[in-house]
Amino acid sequence: MFVPEKKIKTFRAEQLAEILCMARNTVYQQRRRGTLPDGVKHGSIRLWTRSELANHSPQLAKIFGDGGANE
Repeated sequence: MFVPEKKIKTFRAEQLAEILCMARNTVYQQRRRGTLPDGVKHGSIRLWTRSELANHSPQLAKIFGDGGANE
């Protein structure tokens, strides 16, 4: 069965926390401080796109910037 690949890669707070080696609540704290972008609410879940993260700061671009492969 063919499953199409998602066109836009999104991350939940738990996934960002794992990638950035921090607690989930720290992800939300850094979002409020502006260290992380706001993301988008989808129902009760906040999601961040790869491009939003990569474009937010040079430090995040080193982690999430992949030349647009998953934009």
